[in-house]
Amino acid sequence: MDELLSKINESLPDLPQAQKQVAIFVLENYRDIPFLSVVNMSKLIGVSETTIIKFCVLMGFSGFSTFKKEISNYVQTGITMYNALEDNLSDIEEYGTYDKVLNYDLNNIQNTLNNEINRNNLKKLVNKIEEADNIYVIGFRTSAILSEYLSLILRQQGRKVSCIIPGLGDYADKLCSIKKDDLLISFSFSRYSRDVIKAVRLMKSKGVTCAVFTDSAACPLYSLTDIVFLCETKSSHYSTSYVGCFSLFNALFTETSLVRKEQTTNNLKKLESILNEFDTFSY
Repeated sequence: MDELLSKINESLPDLPQAQKQVAIFVLENYRDIPFLSVVNMSKLIGVSETTIIKFCVLMGFSGFSTFKKEISNYVQTGITMYNALEDNLSDIEEYGTYDKVLNYDLNNIQNTLNNEINRNNLKKLVNKIEEADNIYVIGFRTSAILSEYLSLILRQQGRKVSCIIPGLGDYADKLCSIKKDDLLISFSFSRYSRDVIKAVRLMKSKGVTCAVFTDSAACPLYSLTDIVFLCETKSSHYSTSYVGCFSLFNALFTETSLVRKEQTTNNLKKLESILNEFDTFSY
């Protein structure tokens, strides 16, 4: 299924407009497809039934029914948290929790940092961060943790950074403030928050430079954003492991601090002074 979603993503730029609408609908709503007929789907998308069938054939299927069956089989197996836990329990019992977690996390870090896409795009993101008037960082659910941390460190370097998370529900208000010369960094991991996807698509339509940290080319934002980072997130339990992403952060923060070393140093001195005023630490 990941291969199919990746294929759809990669084909997006070359598809005719009507088929592109079908592709976007599939990427964002594939869990609903098992419950839709080709007639219902055509009405929801606003294209003809023939367009949907041609799209299915282009993706390597004989028609809509075989396309729907492929997706239905995947959805039925489930990618829910409780299924993920059940799938991993047997391995944990066989190898032991500590060793299993160690192996997963080591692989996540190595595969993330050794990924050529990430290596090539790191400097691009550093340059965009440096050029941007303002930086906005968006991530929902557990990705909000990543958004908060990335925002914190970049802010410590003296950059203008706003974190967009669900919070009070004011994320739409913050999106209104984003301008063309700003940068939007997003986090979108399986199962891919629809609100984050909509936010990035909206900003991209307004000419804003967008970057994404994700786990797969199947992510709907993979082909939409200007800069992509792929983070290995395999875990021994039901939640995602972000150690690869945090290691990538370490490389990013090192680069961004070197670019404006003097400003970062001065800002950290000011920060330390304020922390001392508040008697924040015990030593």
